[in-house]
Amino acid sequence: MLFFQTRCSPLRRKMKLNLAYQRTTYWVHLSRQHIPVRIGRCNHRLDRFMNSSGYKKFAIISATNPASEPIKKSKNIFLNQLLKYKIIRKGLRFHPTLACADARNWPNEAGWIIFDNELSEIMTLGDQFGQLAIVTGETGKITTLVWLQSKSNLRVKPDTVMQKRRSRIRKSLMH
Repeated sequence: MLFFQTRCSPLRRKMKLNLAYQRTTYWVHLSRQHIPVRIGRCNHRLDRFMNSSGYKKFAIISATNPASEPIKKSKNIFLNQLLKYKIIRKGLRFHPTLACADARNWPNEAGWIIFDNELSEIMTLGDQFGQLAIVTGETGKITTLVWLQSKSNLRVKPDTVMQKRRSRIRKSLMH
């Protein structure tokens, strides 16, 4: 059994999750390179990319496994595509990421690195997708974990959204 699924007090669970997030490599996938990002460390390779692109700060966000509770792969894929859609609609600059737990006791989680955006807007997106935390950083500074205020209630319900889309598709096909 994964330690995320064990029953324990909320404080103890948060401490375990904090440790798990710190023991994860967040791979940033750029067009010609993959850059590992770690919480609590500076990242000179990412800094070089950001400086050459004119970026000053970043946030890594995912819609995968809301509240750090595993869900079906198909729902995770759908939620991450929905998050990507929202990122594109907002006109944000982004690249894909992949979070890989060092202990390999948790499935890899796809996500997105967003550059030069207000932290509050990224936190709101994280809350909407039921996330507990996001990873943030600035050029020349240590990468940090930011806990979100959400009670991990997923406000974007994948089943409801998929049903609405299917209904719209059916209606458009009938006309």
